[in-house]
Amino acid sequence: MALDQKKVSTLLLKCAALISLPLAFAVLEIAILPLDYFTFRAWEGLSVSGKVPLFRGPFYPNRSLARKEEGDLASVQAGGSAKDVVWVTDRFGYRNQGIERCTEFPTVVVGDSHVVGTGLTQSDTIGQRFKAHLGPCVFSFAPESPESLLRKAQFLGLYPRRVIYVVAERDVKKFSGPVVVGELPGLLNSARHRIAGFKTGENILVASDRLIKGNMLGFFHSRIGKALWQESAVARSSASFQRDRNFFHEGLQANRELEPEQFAKVLERVRSYFSLFEKRGIKLVFVPVPSKETIAYDQLDATHPPKFLNQLISTLKHEKLAVVDLLTPYSKSYATGELPYHLDDSHWNDIGTRLASEQIIAILD
Repeated sequence: MALDQKKVSTLLLKCAALISLPLAFAVLEIAILPLDYFTFRAWEGLSVSGKVPLFRGPFYPNRSLARKEEGDLASVQAGGSAKDVVWVTDRFGYRNQGIERCTEFPTVVVGDSHVVGTGLTQSDTIGQRFKAHLGPCVFSFAPESPESLLRKAQFLGLYPRRVIYVVAERDVKKFSGPVVVGELPGLLNSARHRIAGFKTGENILVASDRLIKGNMLGFFHSRIGKALWQESAVARSSASFQRDRNFFHEGLQANRELEPEQFAKVLERVRSYFSLFEKRGIKLVFVPVPSKETIAYDQLDATHPPKFLNQLISTLKHEKLAVVDLLTPYSKSYATGELPYHLDDSHWNDIGTRLASEQIIAILD
């Protein structure tokens, strides 16, 4: 009987050791180490997993990070370059800085990772650039869609007079038919409102979400995989689209032309956005961002630029809709040797956001 008890005690001790080890690692990651310690970019460190539905935005609120990070298409070893970036998120969980005293936001910039500012430090993001011309109360609502803005506007207290919709060309090509705006669950909104501004509750949510994301496990899994394969998965997938240290997201495939039926669906979606905001008394400015493949088509051995975006912009201008043409300034910049994109990333760089902000401000004026 005594022997059995000894075996049971030994078994319990082993179980306790097995449990305590991952628990100790979890405490180390969440309570001691910085948010981005086990991530390759600030985005992954600050982003919400989506499995804790009580956050108001896509990132952890009231946080700031400063670090070096690589582009989304190539590691430094594969030809990329490390960048010094600063990230600041607001009380809502979006990448905004200096809006603490704002009670209203006349201008909202909605869109994808271009608006968030992948690979850019805070001061070079498109939203921050607008502040010099439009004042401090410019709200970057990203990564989000116009539909999401209309659903969340009342919940977040956003009642803009103008909305700037920035979207990548490759995503514009996926537009299909008129937009449909749903509603957020009332109970979920109520819960989010109660937690907002409650610092302890906010910290508990962040800790819980970090535990769910398991960045430490992901980090070591990636490192082991990289050691086994001798190169990053991203670099391998991008290698065929590399030209002189310039990495492309899709290569020539990005410059495929749409069939007339699909182009008509894209137009229908864009028109429906203008209609939705016009009904609410909001001015919409549509900003399709040319892909790197469109501007630097010659690096893909193409003989002429793709026609899609030029055709779309021309059609919308003919219909007197507020659309921003970035094709012209980006092409001119590229021709003078200033690429408006990161070399190791599919997104615009500081040159790209500067040119874009100048064109958008001109439309607003």
